[in-house]
Amino acid sequence: MSAIIFDVLPVFILILIGWVIVRSGLMASNVGEALSEFVFKIAVPLLLFRTIAEADFHGASPFRLWIVYFSGVAITWTAGHIAATRLFGRDERIGVLAGVSSAFANNI
Repeated sequence: MSAIIFDVLPVFILILIGWVIVRSGLMASNVGEALSEFVFKIAVPLLLFRTIAEADFHGASPFRLWIVYFSGVAITWTAGHIAATRLFGRDERIGVLAGVSSAFANNI
C-alpha cells in the first residue's frame, strides 16, 4: 500500500501546487494552455525518446512485449466496439470508431 502512495502522492502534490499558484494569482489561468502545448509537443516526446534510448532490453524478448501491448489494444478495442454497438445500440461503423478511439486514446 505504501508503494502506491509514494507513486501517486507526487501527482496530487503537483496538482495542489498548480491550484495554489493559480489561486494565489502568481500565474494566470490562461497560461495552462501554453504550458500544455509545451508539455505535449516538446517535453513528453523528449522524455519518451530518452527513456527508450536508455532502456536496457538485453535478455527481454521483444515479442513478449508486443504480445502484451497488442493484447491490451485488442481487448480495449473489442470492449469499445461492443459497448457502442450493444450497450448504446449504435451501428457497426460507430462501433469501429468507438473501438479505435478507446484502444488508442492514451497513446501519444
